[in-house]
Amino acid sequence: MGKVLRVLLVEDSENDALLVLRELSKGGYDVKSKRIETATNMKAALSQQSWDIVIADYQMPQFDAPMALKILKEHDCDIPFIIVSGTVGEDVAVAAMKAGAHDFFSKDRLTRLVPAVERELRDAAERHARHLAEKKLQIKAKYDELLREVAVKANIANNINDVLQFAIDSICAYTDFEVGHVFVVPRERSKEFVSSGLWHFSDPERFSEFLDITESGDFGRQGLLKDVSVSNRPLWISDLENYSEFLRGKLLSKNEFHSFVAFPVLVD
Repeated sequence: MGKVLRVLLVEDSENDALLVLRELSKGGYDVKSKRIETATNMKAALSQQSWDIVIADYQMPQFDAPMALKILKEHDCDIPFIIVSGTVGEDVAVAAMKAGAHDFFSKDRLTRLVPAVERELRDAAERHARHLAEKKLQIKAKYDELLREVAVKANIANNINDVLQFAIDSICAYTDFEVGHVFVVPRERSKEFVSSGLWHFSDPERFSEFLDITESGDFGRQGLLKDVSVSNRPLWISDLENYSEFLRGKLLSKNEFHSFVAFPVLVD
């Protein structure tokens, strides 16, 4: 069994499509393909699943390669786009390459197909790796900036509440979380958690019921707060519906919340 290759074929001729698929199979690929002939079909195919490569005829009765390439870019898909066409002028091929096609050759030169696919898949993987590396650097830089800002605030703040309010506002901005809240453990009631009154809301009115229940509740050392305090480590719940220990989870689910993260802040 060869390497699986998911191919989106922009081709109106079933016979020509079979020739392309046969060539890829001869090259050692286990081809999973879909043949489309219209812009509507291509948009649907790109929305329904991911593809490794697009192989397109240049001209068809209802569709053509330039339109297909435009749709691919609109879907922000950085995958190889190879045109395998009938006889066309050199100026057409040059224009297609300038528009973003990765290769262009005629149907009577299908021996070029497998080497072109191998090359473009390799180049696409390298582009993807560079993109991930750049994204990680951007995330790290943003995270480092967040830590510096909180540290500076801690050095100049008049009290711990100012630091904590700044921290939850900054963390929610960094993570795009819609609600942030601080619980505290009073010295005189060391086995309980109570609300600090410090909140961050993207939409205070939407979460008013959640706020009221939290502020009036006595949570003791139970549920999510217990898990975090015992371990002294952060805890991320990716699916609130499957975490029965979060006492207010159903209320958050009603507000279309799906995940929750909690972490300890140790203050001397």
